[in-house]
Amino acid sequence: MDFKAVLETLTCEFARHGIAYALIGGLAFNLWGVHRSTVDADFLVLKDDMDFQDFNNG
Repeated sequence: MDFKAVLETLTCEFARHGIAYALIGGLAFNLWGVHRSTVDADFLVLKDDMDFQDFNNG
């Protein structure tokens, strides 16, 4: 997985939709210089920023 491309896509979409987010988990540690093996990206988002209607419509 190209983490850089995935992060760029996700953060651009979060910004486009006005969603506040934080990168958490192993990848966040790696960006701070604490090396941890990981194969995923974890985000925390504000529930109030989410439009659940969009998710239900696929």
